[in-house]
Amino acid sequence: MNLVNRAYGYCKGSPVMVLRPAMRDNRKRFIIKLDDLWKYSEMHNEHFESFIANKIIQICRLFDITVPKGEHAFAQVMVSISTVIMDGIDDLVKMAPYQTGHDDPNTVIDMQQPGDMPDIRVGMMPS
Repeated sequence: MNLVNRAYGYCKGSPVMVLRPAMRDNRKRFIIKLDDLWKYSEMHNEHFESFIANKIIQICRLFDITVPKGEHAFAQVMVSISTVIMDGIDDLVKMAPYQTGHDDPNTVIDMQQPGDMPDIRVGMMPS
């Protein structure tokens, strides 16, 4: 069972991956920008292991998911969340920039009405 769900949208005209909690009714969202995808690549980020572990902890805290204390339990959570991210990278890379009249304006995160806009965290803390 996934702890997070993945969707796609646009922020400032650029494609983004949108993560949200799978089992919770809250408005928090974690955004991964196309420009930051290299950080999620073991081949391109020499600090990949610590980067992804820190991102998983940040996502868990954002979505009120208990961060397991045990190494095995944390590894399971890490695999669950990172799989959702990694499985969506190809689709994000293939997305074209937002095209007015072609793409759904509801997918433009930063242009939604303030009452409809989710609580967005873009990449959370610098890494």
